[in-house]
Amino acid sequence: MAELELVGFKLGDENYVVDIMKVKEIIRFVDITNIPESLDFVEGVINLRGIIIPVINLKVRLGLKYADDELSKKNRKIIIIEHKDKLIGMTVDMITKVIKLDSNQIAPTPELVTNIDKKHIKGIGKYEDDNLLIILDIEKILDETEIEEMIRE
Repeated sequence: MAELELVGFKLGDENYVVDIMKVKEIIRFVDITNIPESLDFVEGVINLRGIIIPVINLKVRLGLKYADDELSKKNRKIIIIEHKDKLIGMTVDMITKVIKLDSNQIAPTPELVTNIDKKHIKGIGKYEDDNLLIILDIEKILDETEIEEMIRE
């Protein structure tokens, strides 16, 4: 039985997780420099220890529609993901915790379970007290033509 280690975070009221092996680091929210005429989900770029990193708004990328409240703005973080030897930041409302799930705790994504495009979801994890976690597929979220264009050197 395989065990997955996942980084948990919130987008609005929902709990999401991504594979910890894709996460390079998590940083506090910093000022993001806007890039004119960029894609709607691209917040801009940050300078992290001399490395320029594009940052995407994960809510917008996933098509989630809800307003930022003051609590989420205060707790916002940027998850730095390594994808195809490039670093990309993703804004999230709040980091929750590192979670370990056995493969038998993960179910395929049922139809109509969420407004998110099903291709962005690896599955649904069942965690303590029957809490459900949406397991995002970083490869699918970041492996589309416009993202590839965004991170080209």
